[in-house]
Amino acid sequence: MVIVEESTVKSQNNILCYVIIVLSMLLLIAGLEMLDSDTKLFFIKEGGLIELLSAAGYIVCIFFLLYQGRKRLESLSFWLTNLFLLFLCLREFDFHSRFTTMGITKTKFYVSPEVPFIEKIIGVVVTLLFFYTVLYLVRRHFRDFFTGLVNKKSWAIGILLGTILMIGSKFVDNQADFVELMLAMVGIEWNPISVNVEEVMELNIPIMFLCAILSRGKKSNKSSGLNEPTV
Repeated sequence: MVIVEESTVKSQNNILCYVIIVLSMLLLIAGLEMLDSDTKLFFIKEGGLIELLSAAGYIVCIFFLLYQGRKRLESLSFWLTNLFLLFLCLREFDFHSRFTTMGITKTKFYVSPEVPFIEKIIGVVVTLLFFYTVLYLVRRHFRDFFTGLVNKKSWAIGILLGTILMIGSKFVDNQADFVELMLAMVGIEWNPISVNVEEVMELNIPIMFLCAILSRGKKSNKSSGLNEPTV
């Protein structure tokens, strides 16, 4: 089977798209900071516009992945990739805490006597399923992903950028909570720009993944006539 490689010009154009997305992200962060408090809150609050767009982005990712992988429904990787995106989508809708006493991502959830035993069981099952999904995909596809990065494939770059944004947004969120807590202890109210940064980073995660999915689908169509189901 002959693999048709991406042309240099096309690869450069794809990378340019990622650069434009990153620059747009920075401009959006700056723009949010210039808004008045009420307008800014409309965008960045829980259930606000940016959070809804983030969730919608994952739904779009799943739609395109299902469309591209319709000939490979027997693949476990295909379904686990969709499940991973679904987890991220539900996280945007706060499903990790909406139906339980507290968020299942917190250690306190599993040791607190305030949390019913059945909730803990559900939390353990969901958490184990999530980690199984991630570990399976990493173990099954890391070599392919790394090779794609070495060869500067746009789909691999998209996955890398999306992953960096996931880790980065979580780091920003944790740091913001810590700094806000320290300032609150001395009576200082803080409205950090990190809230804007976190929300905009989370908005761009599905955008990066969508670029990767579309790029990977085009590559698979050209190379073998079968769509690759993995992100």
